[in-house]
Amino acid sequence: MNSGKSPGPDGYPASISLIYKKGKDPLSCASYRPISLLSVDVKILAKILARRLESVMPKIISEDQTGFIGGRHSYSNIRRLLGVILSPSSSNIPEAIISLDAEKAFDRVEWDYLLFCLRQFGFNTNLISWIRLLYSSPCASVCTNNQRSIPFPLFRGTRQGCPLSPLLFVLAIEPLSAALKMEEGLGGIERWGIKHQVSLYADDLLLYVSNPLTSIPRILTLLNVFGRLSGYKLNISKSEYLPINQLAIAISPSTIPFKIANTGFKYLGITVTQSLRTMREQNFTSLTTTVKSDLQRWNYLPQPPAPRRC
Repeated sequence: MNSGKSPGPDGYPASISLIYKKGKDPLSCASYRPISLLSVDVKILAKILARRLESVMPKIISEDQTGFIGGRHSYSNIRRLLGVILSPSSSNIPEAIISLDAEKAFDRVEWDYLLFCLRQFGFNTNLISWIRLLYSSPCASVCTNNQRSIPFPLFRGTRQGCPLSPLLFVLAIEPLSAALKMEEGLGGIERWGIKHQVSLYADDLLLYVSNPLTSIPRILTLLNVFGRLSGYKLNISKSEYLPINQLAIAISPSTIPFKIANTGFKYLGITVTQSLRTMREQNFTSLTTTVKSDLQRWNYLPQPPAPRRC
């Protein structure tokens, strides 16, 4: 084991390796994704704790959250979303989908809030003490071009690259999901006798709203309160608003604080639009073009020599 990698009285040291986000400005700090490189013993402990959490997560996390929960899949979110959008609306009130973008969601979780959530969910003190140990006075250094910076202390955030991190984040954001569903002003959208309000895949949060002009201010107020407690910060410039009936389309864009996605938005790798035809064009046309281009290019690749017969 390399020097400085064993846990000691100064906490559990780790290196943060920066991974470039393709297509982003290489000179911007926001264009790099930090991944924590943990020591072997810390990863073993984190994996053991994660295995114990995995067994109870489906029982305490609502079905609206499908990220990192055993037996749940992202296609459930997509099918639910498409079902709401493509089903005829008989409502006489505006209906819209809001895709909320959180700024550095995993990196902003306050540890005091996280430990409070664990206690409120009813986890025993032994498990909480082990998790607290992992987040007690940790330090990290940034590894860039094989050069490591001077170690610095960490005060918040769930480490990306840690086996425990996704589960802790899901636990941390579950109170927001519950609060949004209890918010009377959210309204929700009803289809097939079912009221749809919230859909999550980790930090990818969708809201099904009716009467946007009255529901959006209440949602923003709730998010601000939640942010003061947990560290959550809404990125309004990247959050998108998709009207799904004529009454919502008629609302003046100047009254909506989010980006208006009249032509659709990207959700879990799928371009979502208001009609099945445009959705098929946006998702499959470019894909089939790429496949045809690759096949055409393979025609000009040099052929390997024929195998010699003995």
